[in-house]
Amino acid sequence: MGICLIQCCLNMLEEGLVNHPVVGFGESGRKASEMRILLARIEESESFAPSVGELQRIECLRSLREIAIALAERPARGDLTGEVCHWADGYHLNVRLYEKLLSSIFDVLDEGKLTEEVEEILELLKSTWRILGITETIHHTCYAWVLFRQFVKAKLLRTTWLGIFYMCIPT
Repeated sequence: MGICLIQCCLNMLEEGLVNHPVVGFGESGRKASEMRILLARIEESESFAPSVGELQRIECLRSLREIAIALAERPARGDLTGEVCHWADGYHLNVRLYEKLLSSIFDVLDEGKLTEEVEEILELLKSTWRILGITETIHHTCYAWVLFRQFVKAKLLRTTWLGIFYMCIPT
């Protein structure tokens, strides 16, 4: 589950710093592009041999740290008052973050399969509801959306995914 956790954290960084920032990039636009490239390289490293992939991930994560700090610490209003950007506010971002967290239930190496720890992951994600403003109804909606997107992405037989969907929804 270590790779899933790293991917989940990287997804959250991407959502907050690149896809849904409260403050525009301004001069930081180049840093955002660099961050996207590094995230793609990290994802690409999963397909390499373990030793090569590990080296590429470590190299990318070192570079990513510097870029993420620069993006997170840009001035909030474009001025020099010392106020920095607070990237994780706004309900739409919280829902997107929760969707990214939910996507961690899928096996990284085989997109069509759920991880063995699905129940544990879902129980762990329940602890984020209050912080993110997620209700049970919103959870079920997001969960259905994540399953549907994965169904489309994996192009599996409809009956297989419907069975998984019905198994995962509480009665």
